[in-house]
Amino acid sequence: MPEARATPPPPPDAGHIPITEEMDKARWTLPPAPVVVIGIVVVGMVVAAFSYFGRSQPVAQGAITDVYALPSGDGVLVALQFNLANSTGKPVFLHHLEATVTVAGKPPLTDDHPLSAVDYPRYVKAFPELAQHTSNPIMPETRINPGQRISGAAIFSFDASKEAFDSRQSLVLKIVPYDRPAFTLSEAASSVRPRAAEPTPAPR
Repeated sequence: MPEARATPPPPPDAGHIPITEEMDKARWTLPPAPVVVIGIVVVGMVVAAFSYFGRSQPVAQGAITDVYALPSGDGVLVALQFNLANSTGKPVFLHHLEATVTVAGKPPLTDDHPLSAVDYPRYVKAFPELAQHTSNPIMPETRINPGQRISGAAIFSFDASKEAFDSRQSLVLKIVPYDRPAFTLSEAASSVRPRAAEPTPAPR
């Protein structure tokens, strides 16, 4: 008489596994709590390091050293004397300059077209007092080498009276380099307001 062979059990049906068997023991378990805490701390340190070293570095440092204004037509001419020092390891090339003044009763006034290299000598000749408050103009395309400090001036024009400008609330110079974040120089709050200037007629 042939021996009876044991019939193998049928394969488990995933759709009919008893809930008690499924919940009896978790197939996946979390690692120990100390390991989880260490992992969170390591991830936080990596994120903090990326945030610190990836932050925007200041392109340059500087200051507005002199402000001089005089009436011109219906507005005011403003000569800003300032200095810049390249604080990076690569040359910085200036794209353009902007100046914004805030006076009472008007929205902020911005001039993003200071006098060009061609007009600069002509205005200094027409208004000789400008020569006492300006040096060589700092123009677009100016190159500042690593560690180099430059000093110069820019002349702007605003649609405001001389009196309104003299009682200004703020004055900000914006420097926009190529391929670098723009940065600003603000007039010191304690700086003395410019002296009054009488208009000088243009030479005939």
